[in-house]
Amino acid sequence: MATVTLPTAPIDGIGPQQFDQALVYSSSLLAQQQAAGLMPGNNSVFDFAVGSGTLGVIVYSNNGVANPSPFAAPMDAGQTGSFDGTWGIGAAGTVEALRTLLTIGGTAYQPLFVFDHNENQQNPNMLISGRVAVYRGGTLLEEFALDTVANGTYDVDARVTSCGHPTVGANPDLPLGDCNILTPSANTYTWTTNGSGKPDYFAVFPTFDLYSGGYLPSDSIVIQMSLRDMDPGFDELAIAGYRFQSRNDVPEPGTLVLAGLALVALGAARRGKRAGHRS
Repeated sequence: MATVTLPTAPIDGIGPQQFDQALVYSSSLLAQQQAAGLMPGNNSVFDFAVGSGTLGVIVYSNNGVANPSPFAAPMDAGQTGSFDGTWGIGAAGTVEALRTLLTIGGTAYQPLFVFDHNENQQNPNMLISGRVAVYRGGTLLEEFALDTVANGTYDVDARVTSCGHPTVGANPDLPLGDCNILTPSANTYTWTTNGSGKPDYFAVFPTFDLYSGGYLPSDSIVIQMSLRDMDPGFDELAIAGYRFQSRNDVPEPGTLVLAGLALVALGAARRGKRAGHRS
């Protein structure tokens, strides 16, 4: 089971992008910053292999893989066009099953949603929205949304742009917009998400505590996702584990540039725009 420790402060002027209740990181950007020595105290491997079956639980895949018991089989929508689906662990898997999966070496990790963007074309870029929900029977207890409307509710049509070839930093590719972001960094970072065989974007929900005392072990987790502009490729969404870097591991202020502009993970959709409207 892959696990990572995520930084809690912007690095080189670049931090995670927030989409409603989700924080989204570029795994490639984190790996580049780590290689540059900008993440002292963090020994995570951010660009681990994500071939079919290498991660603990697969939510969505085009590759026909199976999940271990007791988790439901992955959703499979083919390779092109649009997709709307709901993956319900339900009676085949529970909060307790996910807690067991994500407790490793005595450390309880929170769910890390690992997206492998494997499109073979980049125009247009894929659009995606999603949510994680906890149910008790048929009653919704809580939901956590990833979309472009910051209201704490899942707006399925407010999809985020998932970029195939973004550039972030001092000299981004032109034109500026969803996938090319100018920041105060003195450095420029670029990556390609099409067919790397590694994770592309990490999504976490900081307000979602899998180990909350308000959940029963038998409560179920339901994951909903909506994709548009899918090109031929083998995209995949999986669950791994994360924890945030503790304050004791964070370098003193001044070691990092805390300018605070966000990275382009999944692409920054312009404020107020909805599905199908790219910035």
